Amino acid sequence: MEGIDRAVIYPQISTAERIHTLIRLWEGVDSMPTALDDVAAALTSAGTAVTASELEAAAAGGQELSAEILAALARHFRAQPEYLTSSDSAVYGPIHAEATLIRRMKDGGVTQLYLRGAPTSATRRLLSQLLGKHQR
Repeated sequence: MEGIDRAVIYPQISTAERIHTLIRLWEGVDSMPTALDDVAAALTSAGTAVTASELEAAAAGGQELSAEILAALARHFRAQPEYLTSSDSAVYGPIHAEATLIRRMKDGGVTQLYLRGAPTSATRRLLSQLLGKHQR
């Protein structure tokens, strides 16, 4: 993508929208709490104190969370911390594009993918978990 401005390719997306994307991505996956009360409890028990009301306000766009809380929230949803901590669309844009694609596949009923190339076993496990099938 030499000579192409990545900021033009990836539009600005609010932190609140990115939080919602992660929640929607993981909704319905048994091993992942997505209710904000449960997420706040999980983050707090892992050492990052936050309340459900703070998460609700941030998801509504009415409150800024610290970079520490945003990073912990991203890690909770198995995303790279910069997905929520960066304000640079060239940084979070590719992550958002992948998360949105997976969410659309999941919403569309996709339950299996045949991967080409050499994806890592972690990639296979994550896709299997998100799409609702156990890896064979």
